[in-house]
Amino acid sequence: MNHTKRIAIALMVAFGALNAPSVLASATYSFDCSKTDCSNSNTSAYGNARTFSAVESVTGTTITVTATAVANTSGTSTASNGASQTIETAYLAAYGTVGQSSGSNGFGVRNRDAASADVDTNEGVAPEHAIDNNERYDMVLLTFSTAVTLSQIKLGYVNTDSDVSMLAYMGSGAAPLTGKTYAQLVTSGWLAVGSYADVGTSAKTVNTSNVSSTTWLIGAYNPLSGDTSCSACSIGNDYFKLLTLSIKDQSTPTTEVPEPGSLVLVGLALAGVAVSRRRKK
Repeated sequence: MNHTKRIAIALMVAFGALNAPSVLASATYSFDCSKTDCSNSNTSAYGNARTFSAVESVTGTTITVTATAVANTSGTSTASNGASQTIETAYLAAYGTVGQSSGSNGFGVRNRDAASADVDTNEGVAPEHAIDNNERYDMVLLTFSTAVTLSQIKLGYVNTDSDVSMLAYMGSGAAPLTGKTYAQLVTSGWLAVGSYADVGTSAKTVNTSNVSSTTWLIGAYNPLSGDTSCSACSIGNDYFKLLTLSIKDQSTPTTEVPEPGSLVLVGLALAGVAVSRRRKK
């Protein structure tokens, strides 16, 4: 192989390294209890956690996600979806056909105001066994073992309407949540990623801005969380179960600052060009 070809190949490798993304293959998490036994018998165990895992299709890396549930139920407000109510843990229900009666699959939420003196007295009774915004805002907290970019969600059950809100924690340290109002989250490191109207039971693309985080909140449309841009979204009549979510390749092209190794490759390639020119002289 002559010097010109060697130099051309070196340059191709070097510039390829400059633009190469860090690849993290996509994966999909299924909260379908017909495939996994996530028994739903203890409906008073507020703060319960359910852990799932998915294997990246290219790298084979396993990323886990732990899911819990929250709602703004702290206090004695009798106002529907009271802004002054602070966040408490809730019960994360998981519906399916293994270890329980059959039904529409996916995550539902039963908050602490179920059958209480507060407003949400029908909580836990269909359709309020799902994730809903009738009287209180139910949301699912998702904590991943590494930062991920959510790309798609799918609902397994919908009643009346299915407007969805999504937030990601962008701060440092543990994500503040319980004891705060939803409005306080957006001043405590949480970012309102988006709200999506009428999601239905087909797969829905989300997070088009490619936000990446280890910690996410997904729930029934919640304007208190900082996103009021969804003009087609409405509160009080959204009921759904979260069935699957997908993450995308964590590709981050290094266009701003080349990695040191890439700079070395470029340097070697350019040095080869210089040597070749000297030999020709």
